[in-house]
Amino acid sequence: MSRKERYAQDPEYRNTAIERSRQNYQRTTEQRMDPRENLEGLLELGVHTEYRREDGTTGRRVMFSKAMVAELLGVKPKAFYEWVNDGRFPQSVVEGKFINQRVRDGIPQQLVQWTAGYTLHEVRAAIEALGPHLSTMTYYRQDHQPTRKELFRRVTEARVSIGWDK
Repeated sequence: MSRKERYAQDPEYRNTAIERSRQNYQRTTEQRMDPRENLEGLLELGVHTEYRREDGTTGRRVMFSKAMVAELLGVKPKAFYEWVNDGRFPQSVVEGKFINQRVRDGIPQQLVQWTAGYTLHEVRAAIEALGPHLSTMTYYRQDHQPTRKELFRRVTEARVSIGWDK
């Protein structure tokens, strides 16, 4: 019997699968978090760094890596990456230059790398759109269409406001 057939026929197996799926979306803390609490200090939390776009445009802006956005939203980075990959969160249209600290063979190292990122305007818009949802629910699923539409609308408006309307 395939997993799909078992899921359809076995309620216990289905409940276990649903619970496992929900665990992927658990918060980094046990209590619900309202990401809007991060709005006030957002400028200080970002990294003022170089950026580059696919069209060759470069400059400097306050940027946030995907991991930083996940933390601001109160979700695990793995869950946030899944949101981006399955279309629940807008794809990044810019890369930022981020410095990652790591220890290799007991020696501290700084790794400078270009990685997908979001601007201050995009992150603010995302927090304002997702805040009401994430403050009352511990997960954000594909079928939460009103929240998703609001998120994409606000992030698109943020991009247009800084001249990045593509």
